[in-house]
Amino acid sequence: FQFYRYDWLEIHDGNISSSPLLGCGRYCGKPRHNPIMSNGNAVLVRLFTDKEITNTGFLIKFEAGNMHY
Repeated sequence: FQFYRYDWLEIHDGNISSSPLLGCGRYCGKPRHNPIMSNGNAVLVRLFTDKEITNTGFLIKFEAGNMHY
């Protein structure tokens, strides 16, 4: 993993922290990322923060539904 000095999110494919990470693993900064899709009916979003510098934070858009192949 790249070193993340301040705040970041991890998105896990399941409801426990030992579940595999989705997407690039850790998210921080301003770039928009491609949609992330889980393989089941649960995801865990974990926020890690250094509590030092405050800014606008993170924006997550969540959508639930059935996949159509």
